Amino acid sequence: MKLSKSIAAGSLALLLGGFGCKPTDEQGIHDYYNVAPAEVHPVNASEKDIVIIVDTSSSMHDKVDGERKIVTAKRNLNDMLAGIRDYQQKMQNDIKVGLFYFDDGVVKRSLPLGDFDYSRLTAAVDKLETSGGTPLGYALAYAERELDKHGSGQKSLILLTDGENTVGRDPRDVYRVIKSTNVAYNDSQTTLYVIAYDTDKNNFVKLEQLGARVYEARSASELTSVLPTIKR
Repeated sequence: MKLSKSIAAGSLALLLGGFGCKPTDEQGIHDYYNVAPAEVHPVNASEKDIVIIVDTSSSMHDKVDGERKIVTAKRNLNDMLAGIRDYQQKMQNDIKVGLFYFDDGVVKRSLPLGDFDYSRLTAAVDKLETSGGTPLGYALAYAERELDKHGSGQKSLILLTDGENTVGRDPRDVYRVIKSTNVAYNDSQTTLYVIAYDTDKNNFVKLEQLGARVYEARSASELTSVLPTIKR
């Protein structure tokens, strides 16, 4: 039996209630972790909805193989976007992509989820710079709301990060609730891809146990080989 929206939202508030941490940049959100959709639309199987979350915390300013991690990440993100562009042209699928990043421990939206626009997305990626903490749990909740609000297709989150959560709720708790809420609302399941860049893949083993697909990139060359292949 489907849960009522009020019951589900209340359960989420109890489980993922505020911890006195920094919010997202959304206005009027009482529970930053509430991933219950306002309404569920029929799933369009031919549409792919993707939100990319880029860890722009201060550690991404550090260098790997002589280059700042954020610079390497941006170049490879743009290669991944080129792969999505080529896939869309070949398969004629409807694809929507959004882009989020971190700013001093706050999750911010660089581009809302919308029709795939390679030039606009790569321009937004090129502007990313480093600042502050790593609110991974917030980011997953914010991105899930974005998918539910603006998408109607197969839902995917791509998280590129070089470290563990430092702000707010553990992302494992948030992803667990995202999955259970998708089931409760007969909604499309959200697939999470984690690219662990210059950090131990084992930091994300519990996310992997929940069904996340975790890729390890210890070096710039490994990131070059891993990231562009995601979501082709």
